[in-house]
Amino acid sequence: MSWTVKTPVKGFTGQVAGVVFKDGVGICEGDPAYFHRHGYEVAETQPQPAQEEQASEPVADEQSQPEPEAEKAAGKAKK
Repeated sequence: MSWTVKTPVKGFTGQVAGVVFKDGVGICEGDPAYFHRHGYEVAETQPQPAQEEQASEPVADEQSQPEPEAEKAAGKAKK
C-alpha cells in the first residue's frame, strides 16, 4: 500500500524520512506514522490501472506471423 503525502510547507521539493517530495507532494511506500505526527497531509494512494494493458493490443511473436509472399516463393524455389 502506498500513501500520498503533502508537506505542511507548500511547494517543498526535497527528501524527508526517505520520501522524495516535489512541489509539496510525495509517495510513501511504508508506514506514514512519521508524517501524521509531524502535520503532513496523508491519504491512501488509489492504485492506477496499468496504461500499457489498456492501450496495447496483443502482439504475435515472429514465429506465428505469416511469411511474406516473397519468402514463400523463395522457399518453394529451393525445394
